[in-house]
Amino acid sequence: MTRKRMLLASISAFAVVAGATGAAAAPVGVAAGTSIENTVFVDYKVNNVDQNQVEATDTFVVDRKLDVTVTWQDSAAVSVAPGQTDVVTTFLVTNLSNDTVDFLLAAEQVTGDDFDATNVRIFVDTNNNGVFDVGTDTLASSLADLESGEAVTVFVVSDMIITPGSPPTLPTDGQEASVILSAQFATGVTAGAAITGVAGFVGTGGTAITTDDSASADNKTTVQNTFADATGDATGDDAKDGVHSDTGTWIIAGANLTASKVSTVIDDPVNGTTNPKAIPGATIEYCIVVANTSGSATATNIVVNDPVPAGLTQTGAINITGPVAIATNACTATVTGAGSIAAGEVSGTLDDLDPGEHAALVFRATVD
Repeated sequence: MTRKRMLLASISAFAVVAGATGAAAAPVGVAAGTSIENTVFVDYKVNNVDQNQVEATDTFVVDRKLDVTVTWQDSAAVSVAPGQTDVVTTFLVTNLSNDTVDFLLAAEQVTGDDFDATNVRIFVDTNNNGVFDVGTDTLASSLADLESGEAVTVFVVSDMIITPGSPPTLPTDGQEASVILSAQFATGVTAGAAITGVAGFVGTGGTAITTDDSASADNKTTVQNTFADATGDATGDDAKDGVHSDTGTWIIAGANLTASKVSTVIDDPVNGTTNPKAIPGATIEYCIVVANTSGSATATNIVVNDPVPAGLTQTGAINITGPVAIATNACTATVTGAGSIAAGEVSGTLDDLDPGEHAALVFRATVD
C-alpha cells in the first residue's frame, strides 16, 4: 500500500495551497548542448632560445541530465463530503533537468485504499495562483517547454462517488481515496495555453523519452541523456526510469444518520389514559428519531416525510424536538420547531445534527 499522509483537514471543495504556486527559477546547471572548449598553452626553450608555443584544445558538449520531482502539496488528507464533486488534491511538478523538457502527466488509482474516486481529471494551474479555479485552469495531459528549474502546480480533480447511479454508491465517514500523479520526460508535446509566470505551456500529446544513455560510452559531440529521477509512488516507478510520482489523499467526513420510529397509545374512548388500547377513537403518538451516531461531519437540511397510513387521521400539533445528546430522550425533549401536513403526509425539517446528537419529529393521529 502506498504511503499516505493521514491528518484531517477542513471540509472544502477546493484545496488552497499557500506558497505552492509554480514560479520561474534559476536553471539547474550548465544548459545541455553547451559547447565547452578548453585550450592548454605550453611554452618552452631549446638552448635557452624561446620556441614556438604549443597548444592543444579539447571540446565537448554538455549532456542532458533529465530530472523531475512530483510533490504532493496538501499538508494533510483533504477532507471532503460523500458525493461531493470536483474535489481537488494539489501537486507541484518541478523540472530539475539542465534543459527545457516536455512532460506527460498521468493519474493512477492507489491499490489498497478504501475506494476509488470517479471522474478523475488533471488540470494545470494556468493562472498560477495555487488555487483550483473552475473555468480558468486547463484540463491537460502534458506540459510543454518547461524550462530548467521551473515548477508548475497541477491539480488532480475527482468526484467522491464510488459508483454513479440513481442513487449513486457513496463512500462513508472516515474512508480514504488516494491518487498518484506521474510526470514523465517527453518530446513533441503540443503547446496550448500559456502558464502565467513561467515559460511553460499546458500541453497535449507527446512521446515519452525512454532512451537513457548512462550505459553507453560518452560521445563528446552528441548530447546524451542521463536519467536522474528518484523512486516514486506509482506502480513500477523506480529510480532513473524517466518518471517521478507522488500520492495525494482525500478523506471522507460524513454524517452517519440512523432513523427509528416508535408509537405509543396515549388514550382511548373506553379506558382513557389507563392502559389505553389502539381501538377506534384512540390517540396514537408517533416519534420519529434521527441520530447522527458516529459521523465526523454535521448533518444539515434534514427533512423527514411520513405518509399517514389509511385508518389514521393526523390530529393536533406536529412538533420538532431537539437536537439533544444521544443519551437524552429526543421524543420528550424541548420543542424547537413545527412540522406540517399536506396531502396526508406529515413532514418537517430538523435542526442540524452534530456528531453525537439526535432530534425528533413527534405527531399524533386518531384511529379511525
